[in-house]
Amino acid sequence: MRHIYEFIKILNSSLNKDFVNYEKRKREVNLETCSNACKSNFLKEIDRLHSNIKTFDLNKPLTIEETIEDKKSPINTKSTFGREIIFLIDHTIHHFAFIKIIANDHEITLPESIGLAFSTRAHN
Repeated sequence: MRHIYEFIKILNSSLNKDFVNYEKRKREVNLETCSNACKSNFLKEIDRLHSNIKTFDLNKPLTIEETIEDKKSPINTKSTFGREIIFLIDHTIHHFAFIKIIANDHEITLPESIGLAFSTRAHN
């Protein structure tokens, strides 16, 4: 959950700069052991994202910086705020799938829809 939270926080914090780098984030490891802090911070960033969706144009241009090869300079690609929201949704669903696998290993049953992409649900 910390990882998902940090990606949402990075996007929220980057909108005024028009530049996003998901790799350069402060890893808040305390959120891995304190579920109340994790939940509280996560909900704050979700609320902030909802507010940003109402404030910013989904077509707002953003530059995404990412390193794709060890010891190489990062590359920049063009994106939009709306496209990055779609990325965050897909990224979150992807990680929820892993959470579901771990929960199942501990005999914890989660709803079948957890960790399934919308396109997968549409085709089942």
